[in-house]
Amino acid sequence: MDSKPIRRKSINLILLIFIILSIITLIIISVYLINFSSKNDETENTATIQNTENNSIKMGINTNNTQSENNISKNNNYVSNSIENFENFEDINTNEITPQTSYDSNTITFNDHILTFDDSVNASIIQTTNIPELQLSYPDFNFKMLLNTNRSTSFESLKNNTSLKSYLESKYNISITSPLKFGNINNLDMIICTISDNNGNAYFIITPLSDSEIMYSKIYNTSDNQSLIEDLTKPLEEISSMISKLQN
Repeated sequence: MDSKPIRRKSINLILLIFIILSIITLIIISVYLINFSSKNDETENTATIQNTENNSIKMGINTNNTQSENNISKNNNYVSNSIENFENFEDINTNEITPQTSYDSNTITFNDHILTFDDSVNASIIQTTNIPELQLSYPDFNFKMLLNTNRSTSFESLKNNTSLKSYLESKYNISITSPLKFGNINNLDMIICTISDNNGNAYFIITPLSDSEIMYSKIYNTSDNQSLIEDLTKPLEEISSMISKLQN
């Protein structure tokens, strides 16, 4: 009589344990399935987003390439066409303004000539051996010039003077250190030589102002008064400019 109730209790306890274990197992399986499903959804969404972005990038690249090719094609056409073929373009009206440099002027009266200089030239009258000369120095260049005019002789008479060297040395108190040469540079007739005087070594250039008047120029190297300047281009330009000023 007593063994049967004990057996039934044992069986009931085993069933209860089995049911509890089954419930726990089901819970674990359910949690696992839920997590697995969520991961798959995230993976699929990520893949979808990446595919969409890649497609967008590819489309953008293709679109840009197409636009670039069209632009290149258009540009090539523009290069090969003349400007008259741009029929779809409108003319642009412009008022071009030529830039001008402003200088303060300096006016000097010299040998009955009125001369005006800007700040690119330092002009003054100096006395050399009791003869007034116009001194021009150039801040942006390494030379200066001493100028004068003479109405007592003409350019042609000087060229035909058989004692020209002696005449010039006594007239202008200089020592000529090279042969006298005559020629024309840039439509400028000249007699040219090198000299030495109290100011140093220089080029000496005589040019005609008119049939009865000449201008002479002594050109010194302001960096080294014992050496001649290497390039006469700028001095000759200034001599031409001075001739124009003196003739007006």
